[in-house]
Amino acid sequence: MLEKGLHRKFFDVFNFRHIINYAQVNDMRITKEPEERRNEILDIAGHFFIKKGYDSVTLSDIADEIGISKGTIYHYFKSKEELLDATIIRYVERLHDYCKLVVADKRLNAIEKIMHLADIDALTKDDEEIKRFFHTVHPGNADMKLKRMIKQITIVTPLLTQIIEQGIREKVMYTKHPADAAKLLIASEKMLFEGLMGYKPDELQKKLIAYVHYVEIILGMREGSLSPLVEKFVNLGAVLKM
Repeated sequence: MLEKGLHRKFFDVFNFRHIINYAQVNDMRITKEPEERRNEILDIAGHFFIKKGYDSVTLSDIADEIGISKGTIYHYFKSKEELLDATIIRYVERLHDYCKLVVADKRLNAIEKIMHLADIDALTKDDEEIKRFFHTVHPGNADMKLKRMIKQITIVTPLLTQIIEQGIREKVMYTKHPADAAKLLIASEKMLFEGLMGYKPDELQKKLIAYVHYVEIILGMREGSLSPLVEKFVNLGAVLKM
């Protein structure tokens, strides 16, 4: 009896430890801090939206990739659309942080700042994820593009307005409505660049050069003030021909 009791006790302890170890392994993700879990969901969602297109991604895809239940995602986001909104806000705020550094740089004049903001690849440096986000042309990302444009107008407009106001003080820009001009430029830039991939290199080059002249007109700048941007776009067209 004693031997059987010891055997039974050992068996119960062994199973108890086995259950605890199993639970610890499988609940390891669940014990993450809420902010860490939320960021993990946003990381994977952003990657999938860019790679596959918003329309083609399901919450189950995201949950499976992370190794969590779909219900865990609903704990942080009420819907796939809300997750998309949060992803866009996250990327645009990162872009905003890069733009703020340019606006705050006292070594640059207004025209130089415009040049820096126009070159998103140089602006974002080694942030490959944000470059993919703003360059993505996936056909399943129509909602994503529209929401991104609206959020960019909201977040980036104040910064571009500051640059235009600086240009007015430096007497290289002339407009009575700097904030409205900023909104118009951001919206038109988004609409133009979203469809550029459908053009042939020569057509693309012409449209980009025309956009630079359009910017000069909107900001009341002397023609040729943004000629370095024209040269940049000419080089872009040459590269695309290769």
